[in-house]
Amino acid sequence: MAQEVELVAGTRNTLLIYNETTGDNRMYAAASGHVAADDNWNAPDSTAAMWKLQSVSQADLDAIPQVKMELADMLASNNNPNFADYSELSDEQKEMLKKVWNKADSDVQNGTYEIIYRQDIANLDAALRGTYQEPVYNKYQQDTLRVLSYNVQHCAKGLQRVADSIKARHADVVALQELDSAWARSNYKYQVKELAEATGMYGIFCSALEGYGIGILSNQIPLSIKVVALTPDFEPRRMLVAEFDNYVFASLHVGLSANARRGTGPIIKAEAENWVELGKPLIIAGDFNDDGTDGEMEGARGVLTKYLQENGFTYHSDLKTPTWSDGIYVIDNIISYDPIGGVETISYEPPTTCQ
Repeated sequence: MAQEVELVAGTRNTLLIYNETTGDNRMYAAASGHVAADDNWNAPDSTAAMWKLQSVSQADLDAIPQVKMELADMLASNNNPNFADYSELSDEQKEMLKKVWNKADSDVQNGTYEIIYRQDIANLDAALRGTYQEPVYNKYQQDTLRVLSYNVQHCAKGLQRVADSIKARHADVVALQELDSAWARSNYKYQVKELAEATGMYGIFCSALEGYGIGILSNQIPLSIKVVALTPDFEPRRMLVAEFDNYVFASLHVGLSANARRGTGPIIKAEAENWVELGKPLIIAGDFNDDGTDGEMEGARGVLTKYLQENGFTYHSDLKTPTWSDGIYVIDNIISYDPIGGVETISYEPPTTCQ
């Protein structure tokens, strides 16, 4: 099996392997320039790769974020903490270094967001110096959080107008729906990035269709990020989940069809259960597209609303004030799933005119 090996420009101890049989390209970070096709930790004097970056296509090589390459370079240029002897670090600090290192390794191998790469770099640097402190979560602490859900409708009335509306509400975290990303109708703007810059917040984006999807703005950098696929209708539907120090927040946009709403309830429930062991409350905000107007149920609450209420979710919106179509439908909500039962509504401000 023929292989072509070359250094990737701008990196240290990183090689690109081209497999002519499969057409795959693989980038490896190796302490001494050695490369092998396995993902295991190896001693520094081993001829096998100490750390694999990820498998990518040739066309995607130039699209790898620079910050991801910086993290790969940082991992490649330091000894594996499972084998290195850090004489100035305590045993507790060494164990913390391994955790931080493995987290950064996993993020780069599996792919994640730029702000997470940047946080990994900062955490790894602190851990290597023995100054990193792991966030401590007290499930019984009291905290106040201001949450906003905003369907921006691809900022058709102006991105700055949307940003000003968000800033005026002083939210800690914002769920965004109907965002554009490099789409012609919005002049190829990466809207979540521009909104983040305009509001002074951190922004993450999740596409549903190409160039279109949902996002989150937050005052804190998330600890972790994941995307959950919801039941599709005529297009894919997603839930973007971000973990923070004291809570987990999700932005979603549920499908229009009754089938999408029916199928989405159990998916949301399953994701909520994933956080039970950790004990952090899950707060979900967004466009649920569920007003009970399809005849599936009597009254104003639809099948998804009923399912969530019957399965441990608390609604913090009033389920009365219309949020769409000239004051007809109640489809945008803020809910929570909290195994401890400590999330309470301090105040709720129904939407007026956001744009």
